[in-house]
This record gives sequence, structure tokens and C-alpha cells, in this order.
Amino acid sequence: MWVHLAVLGAYLAIDVAVTWPHATYLAGKLPDTRDAGSYVWGFWWMAHAVLHLQDPWVTHSIAAPVGTDLGMHALMPLAGLVMLPVTVLFGPSAAFNSLSIMMPALMAYAMWRVAKLWLPAQVGALAAGAFFGFSSLLDFQSWVHLNLAAGALFLPITLEAAVRLRRRPGVGQAVVLGLVVGASMLVDQESAVLCGAVAVAATLPWLIGSRRLARPGRRARLRGLITPVTHESLSAPAGITAAEQVAALPSVPRTAADVARLPQDAAEPGQPPSGQSPPDQPQPGQPPPGQSQSDQSQSGEHDQAGRAGSAANRSWPRRAMRPGRSLPQASRRFPWLRVGLLGLAMLIALAVATPQLVAILHADAQGSPPATLSAGAYLYGIRLPDMFLPSPRITSFGLHFTHAQNSSTYGALPTLLALVGLVLAWRRRSAWLLAAFWLGAALLAVGSDILLPSTTYTPFPEVLNGTRVSAILPFTWFAKIPGLSGFREPSRIAELGLLSVALLAGYTVSWLRFHARYLLVVVLVLGVFEAGLTTPPGAKTMPDRLPALDNPIAADHSGSIVVDVPFGLRGGTGITGMPFAVESQVLATADGHPLADALLSRVPTATKVAFEHEPFFADLIAAQTGHYSLTPAQFLVAAKNAVRMHIGWVLLWVANKHLRDFLAQCGFRYVYRADGASAWRPSGYANAALPQP
Repeated sequence: MWVHLAVLGAYLAIDVAVTWPHATYLAGKLPDTRDAGSYVWGFWWMAHAVLHLQDPWVTHSIAAPVGTDLGMHALMPLAGLVMLPVTVLFGPSAAFNSLSIMMPALMAYAMWRVAKLWLPAQVGALAAGAFFGFSSLLDFQSWVHLNLAAGALFLPITLEAAVRLRRRPGVGQAVVLGLVVGASMLVDQESAVLCGAVAVAATLPWLIGSRRLARPGRRARLRGLITPVTHESLSAPAGITAAEQVAALPSVPRTAADVARLPQDAAEPGQPPSGQSPPDQPQPGQPPPGQSQSDQSQSGEHDQAGRAGSAANRSWPRRAMRPGRSLPQASRRFPWLRVGLLGLAMLIALAVATPQLVAILHADAQGSPPATLSAGAYLYGIRLPDMFLPSPRITSFGLHFTHAQNSSTYGALPTLLALVGLVLAWRRRSAWLLAAFWLGAALLAVGSDILLPSTTYTPFPEVLNGTRVSAILPFTWFAKIPGLSGFREPSRIAELGLLSVALLAGYTVSWLRFHARYLLVVVLVLGVFEAGLTTPPGAKTMPDRLPALDNPIAADHSGSIVVDVPFGLRGGTGITGMPFAVESQVLATADGHPLADALLSRVPTATKVAFEHEPFFADLIAAQTGHYSLTPAQFLVAAKNAVRMHIGWVLLWVANKHLRDFLAQCGFRYVYRADGASAWRPSGYANAALPQP
């Protein structure tokens, strides 16, 4: 426990350093984006819904008075529930900032946990965690799209759960795997798809693999390397004492040469050492099937070639040579038990994800826009060769040589170390599986066009949903899978390959630990230049509260609706109106009034149509464009409609004469101006005043 706390604490300290000045946002700042405002509102809404026992997937607090379904919105209900104490005590802005600041360290810690299961040295596991958690590919998301960063956190957690299920098959491990995959659905739905892909890739070889019988040549070599410790071998012959017999036993292999002579399959997770016979066919001299597992594990650790080991040969850890724990005998005899365990994991995952799945079905029934990919979505593939170039983080140190144009890159150093790690671990089957997984993720992340620095190349073009795409690139086929047609931005799939990059790069660091320690300093120095991500280019900040503007609204306990102008329902699909002020949803968490504006991942069609049928909002949307012509009768209808909907406040964020005239004609009067916006209220209020020019 203390080791885990120490590692997490170290990662948090590194996190603050490599993402500075992100930690300073806790002093009352937020990223100046509507996404940040939407996340802050989401934390507030989850706390409100839980404390008031309301359905969190349906709300009238935004898109008021119509309300909206949040089944396809990036609500992050699980994250909101976990951060509920912070939200209640310090506010939703503090909850959002705290989680986004900690996210790189949490991802690094999760990757370290799974790397320990595969890498022979602790320093390699620590490096793998850093390569994953502090990559610009993911740290950008912690700045901009918190739901994607939180979803990426579940990728190494899913891999760890799958590996542990393979090594120790049982109901408990299957339940853990199901809980992890199901919980990912409660954070980010696209990331849940990626977690499912990780779980399938990690368990499929174990599921379809039968008992592995060693080849005769390999078995013979193993018999020459390993002397089993049996009751017969411990019985002393005449003239030799038992102590002398034990002292003459071979020693544990210590050197790299001893390692190479051992069968590679002995270190594979979830597989019995290839030199051991199946449980029902013991070799001569080996323990009978009834012998304890501890005796068998002792017998597999003795190597005649290492009998003359010295203190200089102790550099290679004993843990690296420890064979992977084999499956229980019944599980090897009856593969259907593996199917049963995975089926149990699937049932648990479905049970945990059921609330989100029901909300998605309900949102779809309400007429959510069809999730078909557009031309813009395909253009979000990673440009080549940016995927493998140095991170743009190097520009923070005054280095301006060739680097990736954005954060969608694995980084030059991790890529190089991963390739070296593949060469060093070429005898390990799992290394090649990781490489294949990396290649598949990289190909999918390219998208349906090959983006080059000077042009876009579309091999074997075809038209899909009105978009010209490549018929042979994998993402085109990925998008045709039922349920995945709405997977936005293929570049997001690159984080799957980052799992492989981190593990293979960590393997290289482990090798350097035992063969060239001085090179670890070089790796550390070069890694600093690509670690983390400072403020994204062009990013600005906004205060998390505007008391001069919002305090009068908070003091009004009428529960009336606030309309921020420009008004709009914005998101990925089904949008209407214009982009509203970035502060709007943050202010709504402070004053507690329902807000007419909303930023949603997908605007439900029913919500959009309902707003367009309200005369006040329909005329307001037209007035925002500057192309409108309304009669006095129409203004009167719009004014009555505003009263009926109980609109009590309008915040005008732009200096627009047409909008001022529109509000005045609809019965609103200017009240005050503060923090860059003017507040308007319906006529009849005692504090109403004439608008200032």
C-alpha cells in the first residue's frame, strides 16, 4: 500500500511540473471554452440530481423550459459521483479543475500497475506509466476534453483486469473485469468501445488457445536446463547427507545468458511453462499431479547452467524468470470454463452499464440526430508522419526543429524505445501481440484519408454517406460496423496504440537497467522534453465566477429562466442558434436558475424542434442573424410567449443594436451592466431602466 501511495504521489508531483500552469487553475480559473463550462455544469448537475434523488439523464436546468435528454451527452455520471464531495464542499469548478489536473498522474499510475505484470524491472514499469500518462496525446485531452481523458484512464485498468483474469481465472477476477468495462460506459461511451477492444484483444488468445504442448526439441532443451525438485531427488544416496544433497542443488538463473536459454513461453502470462507436460501426462522425474503448486514452482526455478553464479551475476531479477502462473487443471481441460468466466464478465459489464444504455435508448427514441460520419469527422485522422514525430511540447524549451503539428503523436522517444523493445523481446509472443495491436490502432487512427504535409491521398476512393473515403483504409470498415458509425475523430483511437508503446518502451528501459544503466540518464533527459503539455496554443482562461453580474440573479429566488444572448443549442449534431458565451453554463451553477442555452454532445431532435416552435426563441434566432422582419403583432406574440415560459432574465453579451431593439420590442428593459454583459428583465420590474447606447 505504501509503495502504491508513494508512486501515485511521485506521479502527482511530476504531473504538476509537466502540465504547469494547469495547477494554478485551482485559484479560480477555467479554460475559456464552452466545453469547460459544460463539464462544470455536469459536475453541478450530478451532485444536484444525486442529493435530490432525480434522474441525472433528464434535465430541465439547461435547454429550459423544454429540457433535454442527456443519454448521449458527455455527462460522466461516474466521475460526477466520485467527485461529489469536492463539488459540495468547494464547488463544481473545483471538482472539474481537480480531476483534470490529476488525470495525467492517475493514467500514469494505472499504466504502472499493469506494466508491473509484464516488465522485469520496477524502473521499466515506472517509465511505462510515465510514457502513457504524460504523453501529449492524452494530456491534451485532460486540458480540453476531460471525458476522453477520464475514459482513457480505463484502458490500462481494463488491460490489468484482463491479464489478471488470464493468470488466475476465477469468478472474482471475472467480476472485476466486468465492473471495469461497465464503469467505463458511465464515463465516456467512445472510450467504453476502446476498453471493450482491449478486453477482447487481451482475452481472445487465452480463450481460443488450447493446452500448449512444448515441441520435442524445446522440451529436451528444458530438461537439460531444469532439474526438478522432487521427493526422490531430496532423498540422499548412501554416503551423502541430506544437507549435502540440498547444497548441491542448482541455483536460480541470474544472468541474461541464462534467461535466453530458458523457454520464452515460461514468462507468458496465463500459460504453463512449455517444458512442463500437461497435468495428466507427467514426465519422468517430475512431481505427480497431486503434488502442490509450490513444490512445482520451486522445481521450475533451478537451472544447472547457473550453478556457478556469482555476485556479479545477480543483476537480472529473479522475478523476470518466474514462470507465468498456469491455469487450474480443470480450466485447461475444459475451455468452456473460460467462456463461462468471460460470459460472467460480460453480464457484469452490462449490468453496470445498464443505466447509461437505457438512457441512450431513451435518447434515441426521443429522435436524436442520426450518428453518421461527415466529411469533417474523417478529416480528424492523424497526419503522417506526425504520429511518430516529437511532441509539440519541445517548443516550450525553445526547440523548434521538426515536430508534430498538434498533440496527436506518440512522441519520438517513446516510439524509438518501443521499436527497440520489440527487438529485445522478439522471443516473447506477447511482444509481437503488442506490436500488432499498436499497428492496428495506428492504421485506424489515420482515418479514411491519408493526410500528408502537402496533400491528402485517398487510395481506392469510394463515397460513404456523401463523403469521399478510401475503400481499403481500416477506419472506413470500422465506421460501417453497426453502432460505431458515429465514432467521431479517428485520431482518438491512437490511444489504444499508446498502451503498446508504453509497455514496449518500458521493456527497453528495463533492459537498460541491467545492461547500460548510464543510458537511463539520457532517456530521462530526452523524456523531459516531450513529457506533458503546457497550456495549449491559443488557449485562454476565464474566471469561475462573475459576482457583479451574477449576484443579483442569484438573489432572485423566483426560479425564472435565464437566456444568454447570443442564444443557441450547440453540440456535435442537431445544433441551432449561435454560439453562446463561454461563461453561461458556469454562471448557471452559481445562480441556480434554469438556463435556456445548452452545449450537448448531440442535441436531441425533439429538443431542437420544440425550441423552434416557441415564437420567442424562433424570432430570437432570426434576429441574431440580422435578417428578420417582424410585425408589431409578431412582437406581441413573442412577448406573451416569453412571459408564459417564465423568462425572467436576459444576459446580452454582444453590442448589437438589432438585438437590443428586439428585446425592447418583446417587453424587456435594461437593468444593469457588469463583467462585459448587460442584464435585461421583463417590463414592470421596479428596477428597470432605459438601455444605454
